[in-house]
Amino acid sequence: MKNAEKSKKKRKWPWIVGGLLLLALIAALTVAALLFGGGREFPVDPLRPEDYVLVGKLTGRLLTELRTGKPAESELVLTPKEVESVLRLADNGVRFGAMPKSAAPGKTKWHSFRYENGRFELVAPVETGVDWLWGGIIVVETSVRPEKEDETFTLDVSRFKAGSITLPDFIVKRMRERSLEDFRNRKEYRQFDRCVKSIRIDGENNLRIVYRPVELLKLLPEESRRILLPGSGRK
Repeated sequence: MKNAEKSKKKRKWPWIVGGLLLLALIAALTVAALLFGGGREFPVDPLRPEDYVLVGKLTGRLLTELRTGKPAESELVLTPKEVESVLRLADNGVRFGAMPKSAAPGKTKWHSFRYENGRFELVAPVETGVDWLWGGIIVVETSVRPEKEDETFTLDVSRFKAGSITLPDFIVKRMRERSLEDFRNRKEYRQFDRCVKSIRIDGENNLRIVYRPVELLKLLPEESRRILLPGSGRK
């Protein structure tokens, strides 16, 4: 009898182990399904009349500053509606110095970038390199408020979700610090730092940017410089 009972117990172990492995696999797949997924597509909003007005306003202002190199520092104040216009212009592929033109009807984008209540709300797919698992893409959602004063640049991240999972604050803090550290080591950041003195969002959610026109001119593509400043490329 004892041998029979031992035999039954031995036969149960494979089922128990197998059941635990199955549960672990289901849990892993559930987490993966929450994290990974095909990148969502968002419609590109067509340009609106106020977007063309903003282009004219900014072009006239910047032309004067870039041609004269004055003032040494200039503050640009964008209302929340104007920030939305800038984002629409970017989505439609409008470049500074070029004639604004809406994207083709039905065009989509792989990210959503909105400005609400003084914060930038971003939803975007991030590649992980694990192509066999749901296409290797994590859909990231975050809320960011950028600030800069001289050499100090910070990102206030109030929310960070990977798929449907909200990450703990300590992980978000670590990711933010690492991202900022990597960003500061890039050539693009050094150019940005020389051009932009400060960024802040005031009590009315206006975006205030203090920039240096002379440094901004250096960042413009050669094509834009030729359009804005005819003869600037001649020696």
